[in-house]
This record gives sequence, C-alpha cells and structure tokens, in this order.
Amino acid sequence: MLPVEPKLGKMLLVGAIFNCLDPVLTIVSGLSVRDPFLTPFDKKDLAEAAKSQFSRDYSDHLALVRAYEGWKEFFSLLRDTDLVDANTTTHNAWSYDEHLIRAVICYGLYPGICSVVHNEKSFLLKTMEDGQVLLYSNSVNAREPKIPYPWLVFNEKIMLLLFGGSFSKGAIDGHLKMLGGYLEFFMKPAIAEMYQCLKGELDELIQTKLLNPRMDTHAFHELLSAVRLLLSEDQGEGRFVFGRQSQLQTLLTRAGYAAPTYKTKQLKNSQFRATVEFNGMEIMGQPCNNKKSAEKDAAAEAIQWLVSGTQMGHGYINHMSMMLKKSKKDHN
Repeated sequence: MLPVEPKLGKMLLVGAIFNCLDPVLTIVSGLSVRDPFLTPFDKKDLAEAAKSQFSRDYSDHLALVRAYEGWKEFFSLLRDTDLVDANTTTHNAWSYDEHLIRAVICYGLYPGICSVVHNEKSFLLKTMEDGQVLLYSNSVNAREPKIPYPWLVFNEKIMLLLFGGSFSKGAIDGHLKMLGGYLEFFMKPAIAEMYQCLKGELDELIQTKLLNPRMDTHAFHELLSAVRLLLSEDQGEGRFVFGRQSQLQTLLTRAGYAAPTYKTKQLKNSQFRATVEFNGMEIMGQPCNNKKSAEKDAAAEAIQWLVSGTQMGHGYINHMSMMLKKSKKDHN
C-alpha cells in the first residue's frame, strides 16, 4: 500500500501500468506540494509539520525544491513494492502522450469533474454539487477566454468512460450513464459494447496488478494500446444533464430523435422570443431580455408541455423518453 492519499496512489499505479510514470510523478508532486508526503488534504496540522522539515533556510521556494526532491522517493517506493522495476525506459515509453496523461489524471481525480459551458464571450464552469463555480486565480485556464474541452477535472472542493467510475446501460442501445444519469453518452450500439468490454478488462487489469504487483503488464500490451488509441481519437464531447435545454435534448436523444433546434427573433420592445422545434413540433417561449434566456424559456415550455405540468426529474425524463420512443415506432 502506498502511503499517499488514495486518489494520488491511483494515479501512480495507472501511470506505471500505462508507461507514463515520470509525468504522473511530477503531477502528483504538484498536487501534493501544499501537504508534502502527507495524506488527506484536510489535515493541515500534519501538513505544516511535514512542511517544516523542508524549510530549514526560511525560504518557501527552497522548501518546495526539497519537497520535490523528497517526492522522487516515490519511484523507489513503487519499486520496493514491486509495482515497477528498475527499467525507467519501459515505464516511460508513452510519457509523451498527453491524451494518455490526461486520462490518468481523470482516473485519479474522478468524480471531481466540472462541465465547461460556453457562452457568447467566455465560459462557465458547473459541478453537480455546487452549480456554477470559479477557477482558482492561479490556474493556467483562469485567463483563457475559451477552453476547447467539455470537461475539467479538479483536485479539490475525456476519458470519463474508461477512466472514470462505473457506468450503466441506458434506456436504448448505445446509451451509457454515469453518476446516476448526470453524465450521459450516446453512440452506436457496437461502440458502446466495445467501451463496456474495454472498461471491464481495464478494471480487471488494475485489480490484478494491485493483488499481484510483480505481474508483467507487457502481456496486456494489446489492451493498453487499444485504450491509448481510443484516447487519441476522442472527440471530447459531452456535458452534465442539467438545465432545461440539456434536459430537453437528453429526452429527445434517448428517444432516438435529432437534437432540438432554436429560432430566436427580436421583438419591437427589444426583447427576444425563441421557438424550439423537434419531432415536427414548434413550441414558443415567453419574451426575455436576451437570446440565451429566450432559448432556455422555450426549452422549459417544451418540457412543461411534454410532462403536462408534472414535477421534473430524472425519473420523468426517463418516462417521457420511453413515451417518445414508442410514439416514434408507432409513427414509423
């Protein structure tokens, strides 16, 4: 057992399995530099005690240097526990693959994920628990106007299908769900089956490696290469299922319909009114002060019409998706 917080230990283990250990060691070092060598992030008193060991010269900067030097001992620790051998070249064969490294980070920090929601000028970040959140000011993304990914992972408060938690099959073929339906993925049924198969084999490999650290993972080269290939081709699409527009699109997609489209026009009083079109129907929203709000209102009106005034929730989205699916079959 590695004497580190579980999420960081998971990153070290998977980084070793996927032969990208050096960059993962560096990332783990950075995530833990506030509490060097120590376990949970909430144990500040132990962290300060550890930090004092590396601050002999009354310099925070030199303390960080010594802390980093201390983190180098983790390779020796991994080697002593037989999780890696002395051949550093082998364990870093894929250290140049940024897609793979991102996936390892995701594996360690899941379910600490937030959805990147782009608007006209910038973007918002949302988590399931807290809704809209802000980036830490020191983040490299804090000054970026756009982020070209649908997800970010965070240490406190993709990649997700293979390197996140467990997932389940949805109401239709090709529909996979995570986190109780807050994360959803739609794809061709054959691709969904492939993901399920790879996820099962990858989980089994990680568990076997934990039970038998000396196991040679080179025997699983084809599996690891297949996962790496998928990561390199990932289009990075997806979102949390929250907000009326997301709920409406999820409802229609589950039933096999195309995504809804919105038409917005400006009224004489400078307000905006949107119409949402789906399944041969058009539903108009109420006047709003901007286009975005008008589209949200139109989506809310559509959902209200579909559920006939019933309280919304994941259960009703599932129910209405099945009803729409049945309606589509009857129409065909």
